[in-house]
Amino acid sequence: MRSKSARDGAFQPARTEKYSDRLVASTHTNSKEHNQLPNPYVESLIRQALDRPRTPPTQTKLWVGDLCYCSRMAMYRALGRHEPTKKYDHKARDYMEMGNLYEQHVIQQLHRVPAVSRSTRIANDLWEGRADVFIDSAPPRIVEVKATGDKWWDYQGKLPYPKEVAQAAFYGVLYKETVGITPITSIYYKAWGHYAEFELTVKDTEIEAIGWIDDVARSRTIGINIARERKILEDAWQLQMLPARPSKYIQDQCTFRGSPNCTYFGHCWEAS
Repeated sequence: MRSKSARDGAFQPARTEKYSDRLVASTHTNSKEHNQLPNPYVESLIRQALDRPRTPPTQTKLWVGDLCYCSRMAMYRALGRHEPTKKYDHKARDYMEMGNLYEQHVIQQLHRVPAVSRSTRIANDLWEGRADVFIDSAPPRIVEVKATGDKWWDYQGKLPYPKEVAQAAFYGVLYKETVGITPITSIYYKAWGHYAEFELTVKDTEIEAIGWIDDVARSRTIGINIARERKILEDAWQLQMLPARPSKYIQDQCTFRGSPNCTYFGHCWEAS
């Protein structure tokens, strides 16, 4: 099935068409011109790669990326008592892969800097995570890379986003707790034709972000109490139980345009 775009008159795949079907169909392009038949082996590899279900790793600790997200969703996954009621679709996988490509792009730009490593594990007894970029300098630098689309770039002038700032800043907090050295912690955003970078400073009840968006200076003070947010998850993890239902601010994010926006939406609202 194909649908016509009213915007430019070009034919595009319909929304109901699977991404794997579109990609496999692309292997048929110009096959008549080259007098070749599509390669069934290539087709099978594409389908296997795109249709293979994502199996989340078994958690033995809390994940840094869950800080300041919905603590209830994080504990559903961490405790492993229920299968997600919503799976990642191909579009979500595309965004994840795009993020990996941008991360690699940042590392390539830093190739002249010595001791640059990717996906560096930072952990203590309760928490673990992998910082996107770690530079073993004096002092060390931790860079969290975030990919975003140019359509919603700096939506409503809100960059950097609080949840992502919390994740990047928490890497710095954990590193100081485990190594005893305070790193320089930054967050870097990349989209087609745009970039933004902010250096983060953690205070008692807030995080200060100072940096640039497309060569224009910007600073924000974000009201995030890392000590309070981490305690919510640490208490739930040690008791092996779900935390209290989320606040209204988080509840508003449980759905998006009338559809569940959480992988554990069904379990959460059916549970007591």
